Amino acid sequence: MYFDNPVNLASAKIDKSIQILRSGLQPEVLAYWYKQIEYQSIEKVEQELKDKICFEQDRILWMKFKINISIRAIPIVLETIENNISLMEYSTGLYFRKIQDILLQKLNDSTVIINDDKKKTKKNTKSKKQKTFNRKKRI
Repeated sequence: MYFDNPVNLASAKIDKSIQILRSGLQPEVLAYWYKQIEYQSIEKVEQELKDKICFEQDRILWMKFKINISIRAIPIVLETIENNISLMEYSTGLYFRKIQDILLQKLNDSTVIINDDKKKTKKNTKSKKQKTFNRKKRI
C-alpha cells in the first residue's frame, strides 16, 4: 500500500491498531479464554469444588458471561487467569484483569462479612455473660 502523505500513513497505522485491539474482544475469543480458564481451574481444585466453577455465555448478549464460582475456588481461578494473561492479546488481557479485580473484590467482601459476624457473636456472648452476672448479684 502506497501512502502519498504522512497523514494517510498515520491514519492507516491507527486503523490497523484499532482493528487488532478490537479482535481481542470478539465474543468467540472471550468464550475461548473463559473455557480455557474454566478447564484449567477445574483441574487444579479439589474434587468437591469441581462442580462449583462454571462460566456461561449469554445466548442473546454474546459479550455477557455469567460467572458462578465458589468463594473457596476464587483463589485458584485468579491464579489460572494470571498464568494465562501472558498468552492473550492485549485487549483480552485487560478484560481478564478487570475480571480479576471483580473476583478479588468479591473475595474481600466475603471475608469482611465473616469477620463482622464473629464480632457480633462476641458482643452477644459478652452481653449474655453480663446479664447472668447481674442476675447472680441480685440473688
